[in-house]
Amino acid sequence: MECNEWSERNHSLNAFNLALKIGTHGLIRDIVLDLASDGSVIVWGRARNYYAIQLAVCATREFGNRRHLFPKTRLLLSVGESVVDLEIVHPEYEKQDRPLPTPRPHRRISMTMTAAMPAAMMDVIGSVESL
Repeated sequence: MECNEWSERNHSLNAFNLALKIGTHGLIRDIVLDLASDGSVIVWGRARNYYAIQLAVCATREFGNRRHLFPKTRLLLSVGESVVDLEIVHPEYEKQDRPLPTPRPHRRISMTMTAAMPAAMMDVIGSVESL
């Protein structure tokens, strides 16, 4: 892995860590993020309650929808003596290869007429064309 690639991934993990802390309002402690071999992220942490896990799921989905950096996230969060293991797939990550829309300067504005256009509208168009 090149230095730039590592730096970008590290920056992404730091941004995700911050999003989790903010999104869970600090209810998850000892957060550790790791990058798996398939490019997904593994999150370990201790949650104060199950509500904190719900917040973590929401924060993870929101981050995944805004930034398409990881194919999936695995949350391994402990609440007391039990461990909750969740896998959240980010479907937008796979759609990144789709063609980009036409840039604004190269777009053409066009209007198409439908076959079921009301007769009143046809009269307006006819009167404009006769000018």
